[in-house]
Amino acid sequence: MARPHLDHEPVYINIKLGLHPEFDTDLIAWFESIPGRSRAAAVIARLRQGGAMLTELEGEVDTEQIDSLLNLVF
Repeated sequence: MARPHLDHEPVYINIKLGLHPEFDTDLIAWFESIPGRSRAAAVIARLRQGGAMLTELEGEVDTEQIDSLLNLVF
């Protein structure tokens, strides 16, 4: 079923990820399991499940905080 026609133009956000095979095997496998034309929808669904919490952090963010938040999402 297609999305209903909207009266407003979408806002496009381009993101390019560089994943390292030694450290990001789980993420690489997850992205590879999703058909290419469905990846944006999968990322949006994950962000809605809590991944957007990254914007709620204040001040400097260290990698341990980011890793712990990403583990909640993925």
